Amino acid sequence: MVDSGAHSVAVESWNGTDQPSDRKTDSGPSRTASPTRALTLKYSSDEEPRKKEWASTLLLVQEACEAIKTSEERVEGLERELEMAAFQAREEQRQLNSKLSAAQDEVVVANARAKAFETRAQDAEAWLRRLNDAIVEGLGKKGTAEGK
Repeated sequence: MVDSGAHSVAVESWNGTDQPSDRKTDSGPSRTASPTRALTLKYSSDEEPRKKEWASTLLLVQEACEAIKTSEERVEGLERELEMAAFQAREEQRQLNSKLSAAQDEVVVANARAKAFETRAQDAEAWLRRLNDAIVEGLGKKGTAEGK
């Protein structure tokens, strides 16, 4: 477009993430930017050789914005995956802690039963010794009584 000796380049989509600035600078082309309006750059006739540089720079900025947006989406996806993995790990840890607690309880019960069985075995051995001693004494007395 030609407008009273000035050329303008319009970029139809602007995906900037920060607020557009309405300030005008003294050097360079004037800009009007709004998320709802197209970004328009106006060049005076002596800046025409720089027109292509500005257009390519804007394209590079737009590509960089798209790359950043894609990267941010990927980061968000990875964060969701991380949260899900962390949730699953916490759930698995809770289940394992529950199983460990149950196993520890079983060990306590098994140890108590083993101690009870050991005590019964010792009592049985003591009873068998007394019985053996009584039999030996009884037979020994009977054998000495028969030998007289």
